[in-house]
Amino acid sequence: MTRPLPPGLFQACWRQSSRSNCEKPARWSKKSPRVCKPGSSGREPRCVILCCWRCYCTKSAIISFSIIKANGRRAWPAPVTTKRLPAISPGVIVPSAAVACILMSNTLTLVGDNIENPLNAATMIHAAGMFGCECWFRDGGVLAQNQAASPGAGGDLTLVSLDQVKERCPLIVAFDNAAGAADVYGFRLPQTPSAALVVGNERRGIAADFGKAARYALQIPMVSRQINCLNVAAASAVGLYYLARGGGQKMRTANHPEKSRPDLLLVGGTDHVELGSAIRSACAFGWERALVEDRFGVWFGCDRVTRSEGRAAARRGRNPIRLHPATPSTPGAYASVAIITTRQPGAALPQAKLAEGPRQLLVIPDESNIDAGAEDWKRLGGDVQFINPGLPIANFVYHYRLIASIALAEAARQVGRKPAGIMRERPPARFAYDKALRAVLSAKGELVFLEELDGY
Repeated sequence: MTRPLPPGLFQACWRQSSRSNCEKPARWSKKSPRVCKPGSSGREPRCVILCCWRCYCTKSAIISFSIIKANGRRAWPAPVTTKRLPAISPGVIVPSAAVACILMSNTLTLVGDNIENPLNAATMIHAAGMFGCECWFRDGGVLAQNQAASPGAGGDLTLVSLDQVKERCPLIVAFDNAAGAADVYGFRLPQTPSAALVVGNERRGIAADFGKAARYALQIPMVSRQINCLNVAAASAVGLYYLARGGGQKMRTANHPEKSRPDLLLVGGTDHVELGSAIRSACAFGWERALVEDRFGVWFGCDRVTRSEGRAAARRGRNPIRLHPATPSTPGAYASVAIITTRQPGAALPQAKLAEGPRQLLVIPDESNIDAGAEDWKRLGGDVQFINPGLPIANFVYHYRLIASIALAEAARQVGRKPAGIMRERPPARFAYDKALRAVLSAKGELVFLEELDGY
């Protein structure tokens, strides 16, 4: 039984074309695998193989779904992947919604507006590379100058103007914590050939001309009142992660969200700035305390210069999070332990349960020098589960702050926030007196003049 491909399923999977430079539009085919032949009742097979003949794809995937009736017609719900997808990460089983980010990421472009720190600019380029995106910068005259003066910054910058961004990307999305901005959770970009995600300076935000040119304004919901923004590179990674996978689910609302917040353990940070930025993200997403396993002595046992730079990255001047030292031999009694890893097979991050309260420990190891698969995580609790973000690019430049911020953003979404209530106007406060003065002498005093006192 031949059917045209339902709209919306073209982003599910693909297969490598025999031609390396094919410029023709994508052609799609559907065929039934041998294991799923139609039965005698005439029903459609429950499994199909969808093939996209595009050049940048790697392998086809088997998509399993059910066919249901809606208003007398057959409807096609969102497919679920049932086969390993090497294009996502080796050995990771993820839903096809995460697979779609590979196609969608080719239409996204990260744009930094008036970024001043060349190290942040380099990390933004690496964040865009995690999703197969380009990264451009509109320089106000400071970034190129600072990069020339910083020998360790490295990397070539693609400098553009606002007109060039408008010409290449018809859809511009401003990513800033501005008034009236919508949450990035659950936001789905419309179908467009290309879109630009614009992030601004951490202190001044996005320029006014970029804000006027943007069709949408998005933000990352912040829980902390002291830390109201992330590091610009970390915010870029979070924005690309959710927009590339179609926004995901919306943020949960609960009367007591703190009861669902898991404990946090940051393991083996090798760079003090990366660890400080991860601590900043933890505070911004609502964590009031965290365990830090400082194996390489970049936080607790470091020199004065390293300490000051790490504290500056964490914004410790107004960051009230309480940090408790931990050791590799520190035991735990948690009911469940969730390990965030990009190099081990595991459950998909959006489908993992990360809001089980204090009985759960969320562990984020720095995999630049730590093998998460070789660690003894059983010492921390009973049920240990590996959780993989499912990034579309397998080989990327690893940054601890980026992976930690993505994991913390998803955990904060599942923990949720309180519902918006109606603020009642309070009457003006009146003066309150704790005590009244008691008279010591009941007799009246005597009235004297200065001339009379001269005789004494």
